[in-house]
Amino acid sequence: MPEIWANANDVLEGRRTRLHTAEAAVPLRLWAVVLIGSALTLGTTVVLSPTRFNLWIIGLLAMSMALVFYLIAAMDRPFAGSQSIGPAPFNLAIENMDRWDTKIAHPP
Repeated sequence: MPEIWANANDVLEGRRTRLHTAEAAVPLRLWAVVLIGSALTLGTTVVLSPTRFNLWIIGLLAMSMALVFYLIAAMDRPFAGSQSIGPAPFNLAIENMDRWDTKIAHPP
């Protein structure tokens, strides 16, 4: 019986962690650092002469920064959006627990 309570406490702690994570957001300070750093980095490219090579380098730098912005935005809310964690694993766990309860309540 103590194992059941320990497991139930573990499940409850996991639920609390998931709920806290669902409400968490990327801090504004991180956004500020990324935006200011990107502006400063791209701003320094103004001193480069506009050759074809330099324009390619600036474009690649801008693209890598855009990917960083996308990653931060995608990780901002892990339980929302198209790349979110869905309810299917939780529903499967509930179905398994119900099946186990049925087996325990009515052994063969």
